[in-house]
Amino acid sequence: MVDCLRRIEPHLVHAHIAGEYAQAADQSSYPYLLTQEFRHLIKGKVYDISNPVKQAFFDLDSPGHEGRLLFVGNACPRKGFVILLRALARVKDAHLHVAGFVDRDARFSQEVNEALNTDGLRNRVKFRGSLNEQDLLQEYDESSIFVLPSIQETAPVALLQAMAAGKPSVVSRVGGHPYLIRHGHTGLLVEPGDVGQLSQALGQLLRDRNAQRQMGEQSRREALESFQVSRLAEKTLAVYQEVALSNCRGN
Repeated sequence: MVDCLRRIEPHLVHAHIAGEYAQAADQSSYPYLLTQEFRHLIKGKVYDISNPVKQAFFDLDSPGHEGRLLFVGNACPRKGFVILLRALARVKDAHLHVAGFVDRDARFSQEVNEALNTDGLRNRVKFRGSLNEQDLLQEYDESSIFVLPSIQETAPVALLQAMAAGKPSVVSRVGGHPYLIRHGHTGLLVEPGDVGQLSQALGQLLRDRNAQRQMGEQSRREALESFQVSRLAEKTLAVYQEVALSNCRGN
């Protein structure tokens, strides 16, 4: 990658995520930007630019089917999936659609099966697997609440898509979630790993369709300000210009 960069001779290198890409950018001797979540490890200037969301998600306008929850992402321990299943078992008037693969780790699979066997929960969870964009859009459109009770998280695109689609969210207070969701305004925040708090938050929002509508509308308004492709392209270009100009001046 370093040899390739030297052949291209760019004015600026933009590396996404720490690792070999960041290392190649650093070793190339060209000025570079690094997109990652480890803010506290970065010695240079930090620019806050969100991930973009396609316009198709903003175009969705259905309030969704009553009682339908949507989980998007690979179901694994880090995403708090078993915690979600245990919380769902306590909320009798809801069902869950899962868009993503389930981790095949033997111990985790056993925990998932045990949770699904609780009080007939298996009949209230539909595993959709990995979806193409059109099917994923339909899942967002038909859901009423987005849920992501992660134990560890960054700023998941799935949550941004849910906000763009005008859906209220119930998410854990980890990673970028508290910066994206305003508790009581665009969704509800719960402590990671707390089954009782998660079930209570889900039940509270499921019982109040008016709150779902208001939070969903506010989510879309905030997403329009923060995640539209055109706005983020302008912000990114401005950063490129600033960094490139600074380099020309020898800074």
